[in-house]
Amino acid sequence: MGWCKYGGKRKSKPVYNSITFDSEEEVEFYMWCEEALLYNVIDEFQFHNEVFKLIDKSVVKCSKSIRKQGFLTLQDVEYELDFKIKPCDKLYEITDKLIRSYNGFIYIDTKGDYKGNDVVFSIKQKLMWKSYNLYVNRVVPLKFFKQTWRPKEAGLTKVKREVQSKYKSTKTYEELQNGL
Repeated sequence: MGWCKYGGKRKSKPVYNSITFDSEEEVEFYMWCEEALLYNVIDEFQFHNEVFKLIDKSVVKCSKSIRKQGFLTLQDVEYELDFKIKPCDKLYEITDKLIRSYNGFIYIDTKGDYKGNDVVFSIKQKLMWKSYNLYVNRVVPLKFFKQTWRPKEAGLTKVKREVQSKYKSTKTYEELQNGL
């Protein structure tokens, strides 16, 4: 565990099934993907498996008083995809909120919440479309689970394994199938 820029301790990254994730939202969406695969809602899914180069590195000439080499290097801009899923038709019977790309896959970036100010994602989303003709869907698991279902393990308290209050209004896949 390291230290943050302003002196606080950095939280350790969550681990699920021996995989280290960047956020709890990624873990919960991964759980959803596992269940979606089990219930034949998707054919396959991949997690953090592709890195796309959006902008190549550039070199800027400058005076030797700024840099002794006489140039500055601006690094590549890359985007690492959170999830790539291949949907079955059954997914579109459940939700119509995901946009499929021309190659049949749905590309997803998970977010904790969306308040409209994620400028970096918005720029990378546009660059993915411009460079690769691939649309990246922004998914907030809490909202997405209300449209589809909540994975059994998602949103449970650590000790008592009870459903957290924010997930009380969401149903599991079995509850949806049984009409509960």
